[in-house]
This record gives sequence, C-alpha cells and structure tokens, in this order.
Amino acid sequence: MIVKNIKKVCNQNKYDILIDDNLYRLNEDIVVEYRLVKNKELDLKLLKEILSENDFNTIYLKTEKYVIKYSKTKNEVIKYLKNKDISLNVINKIVDKLESKKLINDSSLIIDTIDYYIRHSYGILYIKEKLYQKGFNKELIDLNIDNYDKKLYKDNLIKLYNKIKNNYQKYDSYTKKNKIKMYLLRRGYELDMILKLDL
Repeated sequence: MIVKNIKKVCNQNKYDILIDDNLYRLNEDIVVEYRLVKNKELDLKLLKEILSENDFNTIYLKTEKYVIKYSKTKNEVIKYLKNKDISLNVINKIVDKLESKKLINDSSLIIDTIDYYIRHSYGILYIKEKLYQKGFNKELIDLNIDNYDKKLYKDNLIKLYNKIKNNYQKYDSYTKKNKIKMYLLRRGYELDMILKLDL
C-alpha cells in the first residue's frame, strides 16, 4: 500500500490521506508520529496500527478539551468516557495519559474546590456534598476536610450571619431566628455552631 496524496484539512489539525484508493482522515499528531509522507509504503499491520492510534488520539483530544475547559475529577472523566461507550481499556489509557500530563489531579483540584466554597462562605456540610457530587473519593474528602482551618470556618459563619441578620428585621424575634437558622443550614453550616450565635 502506498500513500498517494496528503492534504491538510482547512482550519483543522487533520489531514486527508489517500492510501491506494482509500481516503482516511487522520489527526496531525498521527501523521507526524508515523512520518506519513507521499509515496511512503505501508503494510496492512502498520495501517491498522495507525488507524487504531488515530481513533485513540481522537477520543483523547476530545477528552482533553473537556478536562481543560472545566477542571474535572478522575471520576468525572471516567463517567464522561463511559457515556460515550468507550472500552475500559481505552478509558484507563486516556486517564493515565491525562494524569501523566497533570491535566487530572484530584489532590490539587479538591483543595481549589474547597478554597472556592470557603471564599463564598459555604459551610462544611455543603462543601462535602459538592465534593461527593464531583466524584472525589471519601478518603480524599475526609483528609482535606480534616485539614481545613476550623477558625476560618467559624469566622466565615459569623461574617455571613452579620451580613444577613438585618434582612429579617420585619419578622418577629422567633420567626427571624428560625429564618436565619434555616438560611445558615442551607449554606451547609452545622446546627451546633449556628446555635452558638447570638440569634
């Protein structure tokens, strides 16, 4: 089999490659990796390898874009690929490659996620729920929550309370306390901490 023609696809990192009488669209990385040039001779085994690598490369590049656009946990990436009916073997290969390129890093991402919610004055219970939803494993959640600055957590609660307490002035004392308490519970603060406030 002979590479008869190579043509760059307009505005894409892809090439149309004519091998004998068959046209293949290959990713630029694959063309470079296999040094595909006009008149290069290929055997069937090599062509199958090229096509297989191209399929993997296509899936990998889509997954990489997905991960880069919004930071994702390992679990979110696995779910994303399973929904596309990708085989477990290919999923593991893609995840390994993303981890080796530091595009998936649950240990770093969980810290960033916790910091985000702390800055926005959410409580531990809310933060934990969000971490579970994102697919972080329980051990990693527990480890990072335990390392969490409890004083900052308490300071955030007091600051949030002082910010919202005047929003309920039109209510009687009992209703006001209940509304504030419910608001703070929805924000993920623990009841025992809320009750220590001067509601």
